[in-house]
Amino acid sequence: MGCLNLWPVLTLLFQGAVAGLIVMFVTKWLDNKKAKEVTRKHAMLLYIEINEHLVVMDRILKHNHVSEPSTSLHLDTEAWKSSREHLTGLSLDDLKHLGSYYRSIKQLNYLIAEMPGPLSQTTQHSFEMASLMARASFYLLARVWDYKNSRIHDEHYREFLAQATAYQEKYLKSRLIEK
Repeated sequence: MGCLNLWPVLTLLFQGAVAGLIVMFVTKWLDNKKAKEVTRKHAMLLYIEINEHLVVMDRILKHNHVSEPSTSLHLDTEAWKSSREHLTGLSLDDLKHLGSYYRSIKQLNYLIAEMPGPLSQTTQHSFEMASLMARASFYLLARVWDYKNSRIHDEHYREFLAQATAYQEKYLKSRLIEK
């Protein structure tokens, strides 16, 4: 009996392993691409929701008044509730910022519902601060879904984030001086 020729068997095993690796990498690449597209779509939904928030906040700040009946005004957070799990690809700082913004929206909804009428200094500060945070969030989300202009959106995001921080520090200092 002759010696078994293992070369064809080894060649087939090698080709199968290479083909398996190629399929694995292509599948992973397609999954990543799909996840990025889902993140992009949810960022756009939040972008639209925050744009609506800005319209309401700007109207309240312009008139320095929460109009009657207060139930007609509400800052919706449904897109945030449904999109949170799809935005986990964002950086931790970006997620913290969005979470802080939406926590402030809950407080503003309470103020809108429970305190119609002219804005007090504290309430006005809350709306102004939330408006700056909304503008920063607006550009943060634009950076995610608008790839072509992401650098410009990032600059605007950082600008409004700096303005919000400076505004908060100025307000806190003025409150300390009052006391």
